[in-house]
Amino acid sequence: MSTQFPFTDPDRAREFALGYSERLRAAPDIRKTWLGLRALIQVRITKPDIAVYVDTRDGETMNVTPSIAPEPPALTLTLSADAFHRIYAGETNVFLAFATRKIKTQGNVALIMKTTWTLPQAIRIYRQYGAELGLPGFEAKRAVEAAAPVETTAATRVGRLLERRLHTRPEVCVERARYYTASMQQTEGPALSSCSGT
Repeated sequence: MSTQFPFTDPDRAREFALGYSERLRAAPDIRKTWLGLRALIQVRITKPDIAVYVDTRDGETMNVTPSIAPEPPALTLTLSADAFHRIYAGETNVFLAFATRKIKTQGNVALIMKTTWTLPQAIRIYRQYGAELGLPGFEAKRAVEAAAPVETTAATRVGRLLERRLHTRPEVCVERARYYTASMQQTEGPALSSCSGT
């Protein structure tokens, strides 16, 4: 498949992107996941310029509108049309795209990370959509396999590490803090004890 977005004309590019958005909205798992975000998310694609916002704040409807959001979004995603194409064609690891700033974010990036498990299905829909339109290079088959490329380079390892970091919930170990305090009190003497109130 070509690594370039299939359209350079802004009007045709916008029509294609909106048609794809409608396909995603019609997929039950994807729709349910986005409804769970309960957020206003702006997507800005460049070269050609396309602006779309997704509004699921009521948790019941998923509205996709071709425009700049009328209110400040919880998250704004900005990426080139070619980067968008490579991600949804299954040619670029989405976490690598975040790590290398192919996707620029402003706001609560954790929101979009909650949708990444639906990416294989989104890739399959993207390929099917392009194939139905008769666009060159689009193939519906092997979309799921393409969603998880073999991670053999340092760059893809960065993507994997970013994924792990974003999905790890920070924890505080109380026992470690107690041991550390006791050790400091023994080695630093009474001055530390008096400061700590013990």
